[in-house]
Amino acid sequence: MDGIDHQHVDAILRAGFPTVTHRRQSLVWDIDEHVFVDHSAGVGVRVLARWDDRTGRTQAHIAEIGGIGLWDNIVAYFAEWELAGRPLPADSSAVTWSPRARSR
Repeated sequence: MDGIDHQHVDAILRAGFPTVTHRRQSLVWDIDEHVFVDHSAGVGVRVLARWDDRTGRTQAHIAEIGGIGLWDNIVAYFAEWELAGRPLPADSSAVTWSPRARSR
């Protein structure tokens, strides 16, 4: 999914999901872990992402806890961001792009 590896992912995400936090870490040289948590809703998503040289695509394994839907909403949100031209935040704490309201 485009967007979660962007250097300003947290600011971009915060514009549409103000209660969702994001943490990224490299587990090994070719596997990144992304964790999205919405503490107010009691839901979370863990994504293990690995670049596949053979297919030229990222492979991802996704697990949700506390309910289903957060990941689908994040994917739809970043697809909308992509269609809007991948607008960048004005700075790390404010985003100039305003997405349509997301229902969660």
